[in-house]
Amino acid sequence: MTVPLRPPRILWLIGLFCSVAGAFLHAETVTLFPVADATLIELWPSNSMGTGNWISSGTTQNGTSNRALIQFDVAAAVPAGATVTDVGLYVWVTRTPVDGNTDSVFSLRRMLRAWGEGANPTPSTSPGFGLPALAGDATWSHSFWNTNGWTAPGGLEGTDYSDAISSSAGIAGVSSEPYFFESGGALGDVQFWLDHPESNFGWMLKTEDELSRFTARRFGSRELQDPAGSPQLVITYLPPVRIHTIHAASNQVTLSFNADIGYSYAVEVRAGFSETNLWTLLTNLGLAFTSGPRTAIDLQTNTQRFYRLRRD
Repeated sequence: MTVPLRPPRILWLIGLFCSVAGAFLHAETVTLFPVADATLIELWPSNSMGTGNWISSGTTQNGTSNRALIQFDVAAAVPAGATVTDVGLYVWVTRTPVDGNTDSVFSLRRMLRAWGEGANPTPSTSPGFGLPALAGDATWSHSFWNTNGWTAPGGLEGTDYSDAISSSAGIAGVSSEPYFFESGGALGDVQFWLDHPESNFGWMLKTEDELSRFTARRFGSRELQDPAGSPQLVITYLPPVRIHTIHAASNQVTLSFNADIGYSYAVEVRAGFSETNLWTLLTNLGLAFTSGPRTAIDLQTNTQRFYRLRRD
């Protein structure tokens, strides 16, 4: 939170404007459904199935692979400046290969470039093949058909999608219960998307054993009429931390806020917002071992100052 401080004669106006309820912060939880999902089909690299009622990932009985893409709009549901404390992704398997079944570990990999969902539905015949791609569809060969190709077909690890596994889960067969991907690196992904929504390109869902046949799985997509079978991203977060009172006496300014146990806090200051006025550390308050009121003090002259509170 950024709080301006001008000469004391108008300080009371700013203090009134910045006052908020003094209650301690409590974690909040929100459940998100995808805003886009797609399947990359190696067997038919120019086909897509953006609005199908399932997405596919894994290796088929004939040895070709599918990879699924999925994206959630984190910034639309979680307030800017919040601290993400836990995430979990639930997915439902709706079908396994008819002629065999190989369990495997599936991973989430953060996508590093944009892609398109497209409008193709699930075809009535040979549904796993998709339909000829339309402009803007994600396919095995293109992130946007037919203008932007992947660095390598299906996406290149380390360039098109991250070489680091954000989270993983063992996937077996169809079940009445969803499969669950725990926080792990996915927590960092969600925090990154919140802080940098322009770089939110979602995850790739892929098996880590693409050499083994029969690992292919169909997962419920966002287009299901019953959203209970659609992917669900559950995010727990602490709301943005705020300075709730400012008091000036002589050349001393006291800033007060409520801290949550287990987090470190620091106050930064700057004189203005030009390129030469950078944020500098006023005080590092360190780790909070209890929840409750905290204060920071600035001994300053009668000049304009801006403050912000950081929670790590």
